[in-house]
Amino acid sequence: MDIYLQVLWKRKFVILLTTIITVAIIAVGTYRAESLYTASAKLRVVTYGLDRPDYNTFLYFENLATTFSVILDSFSVKQEARERLEVEELPDYEIAPIPNSELMEILATSPDPAFSQLTANTLAEILVEESRTQFGGVEGIEATLGTMIANMEERIDGLISERADLENRIPRDNARIEQITVEIAREQENYNRLQASYNEAIVAQATRANIVSVIEPARLPSESTGMNPIFLMVLGGVAGLAGGVALAFGLENTYPNLYNFKQLESATRSKIIGKIPRIKRRWRNNVFDGDTTASEAFRRLRVNVQTSMQQISQNTVLVTSPQSENHKATISLNLAISMALSQHRVLLIDGDIRKPSLHERFDLANTQGLSDLLKGATTLEESIKISRVPNLDFLPAGSFTTTSAELLGSDRLCELLDSLQRDYEFIVIDSAPLLAVTDSLVLAPHVGGVLMVVNMNSNRKMIESASDQLARVDPNVLGVVVADARDGQIVHSDYR
Repeated sequence: MDIYLQVLWKRKFVILLTTIITVAIIAVGTYRAESLYTASAKLRVVTYGLDRPDYNTFLYFENLATTFSVILDSFSVKQEARERLEVEELPDYEIAPIPNSELMEILATSPDPAFSQLTANTLAEILVEESRTQFGGVEGIEATLGTMIANMEERIDGLISERADLENRIPRDNARIEQITVEIAREQENYNRLQASYNEAIVAQATRANIVSVIEPARLPSESTGMNPIFLMVLGGVAGLAGGVALAFGLENTYPNLYNFKQLESATRSKIIGKIPRIKRRWRNNVFDGDTTASEAFRRLRVNVQTSMQQISQNTVLVTSPQSENHKATISLNLAISMALSQHRVLLIDGDIRKPSLHERFDLANTQGLSDLLKGATTLEESIKISRVPNLDFLPAGSFTTTSAELLGSDRLCELLDSLQRDYEFIVIDSAPLLAVTDSLVLAPHVGGVLMVVNMNSNRKMIESASDQLARVDPNVLGVVVADARDGQIVHSDYR
């Protein structure tokens, strides 16, 4: 868990930037988006023929809702609506059932709230009219039952007239009169039943004609539809944060970093012999002038280096790093000062010929130095400078050259180091970064020991690559010095 938190802290700017960009995109999109207003007209659907609501009732209601949706989407209805509204294009609309009720609503959405209201009410009116056209005609009833009733009335009237005529004749035909009376009673009974059926059919058809009715016309919408912009931005912030965290771990998987000492030792395949804490800018040229924590760390480093070199004939220490931002110059300078303060005669050499910096720490010019010695253009007496620190001398890098690797790999370098080792108890060489140029790889076989300066927050793959390159020349690696170390955590530094 601790490593995960360190990964998040390391990539905090990625997470923050991703979150800000996401919120900004949503904010701009919300600001630019056109406000839409939705009006709703509610309709009631009578599910005739189903006295008790059950599962079939709900299925039937859903079928009706689908039917009305198809009707509203038909060309004729759209054309009728366009003509009534006097527009060429209708706004977005839909019909949807209201759950657990006999109600449906027509929803119309438009940037103009009044137009949304008018569209919803117009479509509701057209749907009611269409339902009456589809389900409400009584012509069939009149053509069948109505005709039968009219014919039956005519027959009954004929029988009644015939019976009255027979009753006025002399002699009376009582047998025929009785027969006609029975026929009239039978026809009247049939007539009454047919009339009842006719009335029921008319009522049922009237119910079907009013299957859809508007119970609440659409009102003028006062608020735009869609989510609250503040809520959208909060939601975007959460999404951006989640995306930033995912991106941070994705970057970490691609460019893995080192977050504790165990990981660092595994990547370098060397032990840690020095842990240098953060050094304030004003003490970077000499921590022994006032930075007690850092000065104690360099004393420990000095002891570890001297102990490791007791059985080595050479007294030369090469300080290098995977890349230039690992503060090796500060480590080299203060290690040399620590050795000098312990009453050892020490020479500090700026071996980073292509990008020298130590002469600036001593406020010296870099006109003559190591490169000039190797070229035979100057002498030791002219090149070596006496520093303000007792027992510490300094050899600058010298004039710039693009052939520094060839100079450092020449026999003249070996002769120079042999000569210097007779005059100094310890020689500290600040060399170029391993991954930048080959200078350190050329120097490493000719020194007594190599120190690799690494930051805790360095890239694992970079450290492993530098260690592999160093291992190929088979040097005596004394160990690793951790810059900006504090309990294995990342500490930012403002020193060079």
